[in-house]
Amino acid sequence: MIEVTGLTKFYGSTRVLHDVSLTIPPGCITGFVGPNGAGKSTTLRLIAGLEKPQSGTALVDGRPMGEHPSPISALGCLLDAHWFLPARSGRDHLRALAAPQGISMKRVDYLLEVTELAGAGRMPVKTYSLGMRQRLGIAAALLGDARNYLLDEPANGLDPHGIAWLRHLLRSEAERGKSILLSSHLMAEMAQIADRVAVISHGVITDEAALSDFVTSTEASSVVVASDDPRLAGVIEALPGAQILGTDNGALVVAGTTDAEVGRAALAAGIVLRQLSSRPITLEDAYLARTESREARIRPTTQPPSPASPAPRRRYPSRKDRR
Repeated sequence: MIEVTGLTKFYGSTRVLHDVSLTIPPGCITGFVGPNGAGKSTTLRLIAGLEKPQSGTALVDGRPMGEHPSPISALGCLLDAHWFLPARSGRDHLRALAAPQGISMKRVDYLLEVTELAGAGRMPVKTYSLGMRQRLGIAAALLGDARNYLLDEPANGLDPHGIAWLRHLLRSEAERGKSILLSSHLMAEMAQIADRVAVISHGVITDEAALSDFVTSTEASSVVVASDDPRLAGVIEALPGAQILGTDNGALVVAGTTDAEVGRAALAAGIVLRQLSSRPITLEDAYLARTESREARIRPTTQPPSPASPAPRRRYPSRKDRR
């Protein structure tokens, strides 16, 4: 079990985490999501004991990582995708990690099979694709058959087959009672694998809930609407409660209203629509609705902008931008 209580972290005078608290129970996969720079990787490093906070605690099975007699059996980590020595083979990398911990080569070879790297185990890592390197990092995290796992963007570089394999692997580990905290920017994949979700923005935890509760508590559906008329966004923003979440193939994705309300507003403004439909709310929609609605209330500790600085032009993020 992983328990984080009141973590606060500064780099110089910049606060990157503020009073972060999380609980990752056994048998559960928790998705850790937030924009780039929100504090996800810093939180994972603090849990792993690689950095120290200014205040707060991070406990793994009731202890800080530095106090575990056998850290590798308490926590398995994938935090850095660039930890490999290019000329060393994948098998030798795992052997170097396993030997000081008394882990057998039988376990190493078993994990090469599990991660589908057995045929490449004796090849230098510099010949590996990004997906193969990611699998090797996952094998390293699994070496100690730990009770808890921290995985930072584990699906990075994996093809669809690899992502399906990862999903099955993590579900199997959770069913064995493991506590798993993983970060990802792939919302569609997170929706298929996570039991719970924790959202961090500007170093503050804004939501922590069961995945189904997080999605259904936002909206039942979102509206997808498109027009060649540039006035459409302004008309939608004038609707009470309406919120433009982003774009999908050139169409606006809108929460907080209905397709009927959008249609009436467009008709009243003389806007011709080429698409208008509703769809079930997705994890990505719910995430964007929650984070953008809090954006004005949560800001990092920085100097205020100069009054002479012009306001940035607003641009709605596309799905490509959000990846």
